[in-house]
Amino acid sequence: MTVLTDRMTSLEVGLDDLQSGIEAGSRAATSLRDTAVTLDHMVSAQLKAADLAGSLVHRAENLRACLKDQRAALREMRHNLALLRVEMQALRQR
Repeated sequence: MTVLTDRMTSLEVGLDDLQSGIEAGSRAATSLRDTAVTLDHMVSAQLKAADLAGSLVHRAENLRACLKDQRAALREMRHNLALLRVEMQALRQR
């Protein structure tokens, strides 16, 4: 009977160890899943940020081109205004 009791005790200890291992594995799997979800959110946010940054760069380039055109138009207007002043002065002197 002692041999049987010892075997039962040994089996119970083995089952307790197995249960502990399964619970630890379950916690590890949950932690791994949570980490993967967090990583997925981070990567998604970075991709969205990269898309936004690309859009911002494109808009900045468009703005720079527009400003360049406006500078050229301003120079032309100043030049034309200077010519007009010269013409007006010439008319006054007549």
